[in-house]
Amino acid sequence: MRFARYPAALRPEPRILLVPSRVAVVGIVLFFSLGASVGCRKSAPKAPPMAVVSGRVLGSDGRPLAGVPVTLNVEPDDGRVPIASVRTDAQGWFHADKIPAGRFEVHARAEGHVEAIRPIQVGAAGSGAVELRLAAAVALRGRIEDSRHAAIPMARVVAFAVSDAGRPRLHETRSDERGAFAITDLAAGPHRLLIEAPGLGTASAGPLQAPDPDVVVVLPGEIRALVGRVTRDGQPVRGAKVRLGGESVLEPRGAETDEEGHFAFTGLGPGSYVLRAELGALISAVVTEEVRDAQPGRAGPTRLVQLPLGPGRFAGGVVTDENGRPVGGATIQVDLVPPTGLWSSVPTDAAGRWATPPLAPGTYRIRARRPGFVARRTATVELGPVGAGPVTTTGVKLELVRTGRISGVVVNDKHAPLAGATVYDRAADAEELGVIWSRLPMAAEAAALPSGSVLPAAAATDAAGSRRVTSDGAGRFLLRDVPPGRIRVEVLSPGSVPLRTPPVTLKPGGDVDVGTLRIQGAIPVSGTVVDPDGSPVSGVRVTAAGVGATTATGPSGLYALTGGDGAFTLPLGTGEHRLTASGRGRADASTNVHVAAGIPPPVVTLRFAKGGDLALNGVVRDTAGRPLVRARVLAHAVESDGDGDRSPSSAVPATGPSATTDAGGAFRLTGLAPGPVRLEVVSDRYGTYRTTLIVDADSGSGAAAVVAVPVPGAIEGEVHERITGAPVPGFQIEADGPDGARAKFPEIVAKKRGGDPLRFALRKLAPGHWTLRVRAPGFQTLTHQLEVPSASTPGETSVRGLRLELGR
Repeated sequence: MRFARYPAALRPEPRILLVPSRVAVVGIVLFFSLGASVGCRKSAPKAPPMAVVSGRVLGSDGRPLAGVPVTLNVEPDDGRVPIASVRTDAQGWFHADKIPAGRFEVHARAEGHVEAIRPIQVGAAGSGAVELRLAAAVALRGRIEDSRHAAIPMARVVAFAVSDAGRPRLHETRSDERGAFAITDLAAGPHRLLIEAPGLGTASAGPLQAPDPDVVVVLPGEIRALVGRVTRDGQPVRGAKVRLGGESVLEPRGAETDEEGHFAFTGLGPGSYVLRAELGALISAVVTEEVRDAQPGRAGPTRLVQLPLGPGRFAGGVVTDENGRPVGGATIQVDLVPPTGLWSSVPTDAAGRWATPPLAPGTYRIRARRPGFVARRTATVELGPVGAGPVTTTGVKLELVRTGRISGVVVNDKHAPLAGATVYDRAADAEELGVIWSRLPMAAEAAALPSGSVLPAAAATDAAGSRRVTSDGAGRFLLRDVPPGRIRVEVLSPGSVPLRTPPVTLKPGGDVDVGTLRIQGAIPVSGTVVDPDGSPVSGVRVTAAGVGATTATGPSGLYALTGGDGAFTLPLGTGEHRLTASGRGRADASTNVHVAAGIPPPVVTLRFAKGGDLALNGVVRDTAGRPLVRARVLAHAVESDGDGDRSPSSAVPATGPSATTDAGGAFRLTGLAPGPVRLEVVSDRYGTYRTTLIVDADSGSGAAAVVAVPVPGAIEGEVHERITGAPVPGFQIEADGPDGARAKFPEIVAKKRGGDPLRFALRKLAPGHWTLRVRAPGFQTLTHQLEVPSASTPGETSVRGLRLELGR
């Protein structure tokens, strides 16, 4: 950042050097002589020419404005630090020196005035005097209403001048609880408004002539409100805190009850909302309310929501690390199952202790977070109603594991350090790497990404939870806050083949140096995608995967998007590759290409076949939103029952199209017939899940079909003899669950069973109704039915302490 030159009154006075002796004079002469001789032998490099930019800031009446901040930005303004930043003096003058040649924008803004911007061209002689006149600011004031003239609070209101439509300067505010808004820094003249209201979407208004003190914007549709009453033993409660959340609320909103216990939330769009109230140790249950559009001729809010308060339960405990030491400075997040978002986080003290606010009866999920740690598992707590005795606190122990660091050096194929390479950490079971080789326009980039993916962001952590850093000038990188486990390191750099390392094991709090990572230069492979008649096809995603052990492509999953002429280019390493084109409503087209160093690769043509086979893009996640990685997805057409009706069968044969999900849970199936298709998802951690989807011409493009797999439950219990309670030798359990799911214990009968002879475990059970049949030699067969709930995370037990007794 550069500053203005000092005024003459502040310049330092010249200093007089007093030489006390002849020796000193000789030394000074010798010093300057040597300096001159050295300068003659080698001239110093010339600095680029610099100039001075000066000017004056005046008000609309021509009077100078003092103390106005003036900045010089590059043109066009890229949002970086200004080239210079100064203030005007008492006469409105400003001076900025050491300004390089080029095009700049001079910005001046003062309170009560409209910002002035003037482009200038700076040469060796400067830019000449720059005059900026600041017009007096005016205001647009008004209110936002719906079609019933109900106030719309919390609406985002953006204004810009009609004259600035090509490059608008936006002025933004929000409406208050009465729907009122005010924008006070506008220039006089016509303006347009953009309004974004919760539940009503986005609308525009104008042109409006500023100033205007009474603007009324009526949005189409009807905004709704939730009103209610908080009571205790039938009496109104004043000062209770009410929180509201829901699918149409970005963040929970709060309100406080009045003298009669009433509260109101306005500015709500149609949707489902949850509310709760609390006061001290009193708490209400969470209530769900639906807000719908009013019917014709009917206006006004929904019915009065009743929130009765009662004594709450409490949960508390301690947070420890993997060695059992307490962890202070963590935050505890508490929420119902399913989540509502109505509870704020709770801090732990220095000893790792914590306690929740009052909680109503229900099932809660509790998790701990702290930078530098990752949760080993979450806790699920069942809180029953408060009895007649004293209110107790349920103890919960939460465990965090320290994260570690991964470092290394990136070099190119000539062993030179590679700066600017992007380095990620990935879970070791991730097998696919989706890469956009060159930056595409936003819409094209979104279309090119695999199903279920999101656009990359300039953040240190991506959507999949991986860390991301950039190598420095020496090629070094350091990944911090990496969860322990088996990790792979991935390196991406333009003009190079992506690299994925073999798995490394990172211990809690450990440091791993992966050494020098050498990435290979890429060879561009070009081609065209055409339809059966030979016409080019645009917007097709072409992926590349290595074939054989000699391919030096690194991980699979590189892709490109065809342009309007059907052309594409993929940067690949040497070796054999399989190129696959995937288009909307078409069966995939594939071919192999061989890439050799020093030999231009052949131009590839991928031709879609006739037939009209359909494709299905999908993504597999569990009900908590976690992607299922490397899950096998099999498809089977639903069989007809002979009368033309199709009824899905619970058993799906392992034939037909299949695919494996990637690191984000995405998959693609091709060669499908239109209509219903039965999908079977097989995962090592989640077991088997079946569902039915409808396939049409749009299934292979656009939004991916989401397959929500419930987190499997598990049963742990014991088998006793009914009379004596003694162990039952050699018992076996067969279990039948929803949708034809089956399980048994032990899984392999011929295998010798070890451990406790009383205990058994049935895992990876689909949530729902299960029937258990227990058999043992010399005992009667026992049939037991129960409901198996979903676990919070895969592998956790959802039914504990089940006791089964066999009679003789």
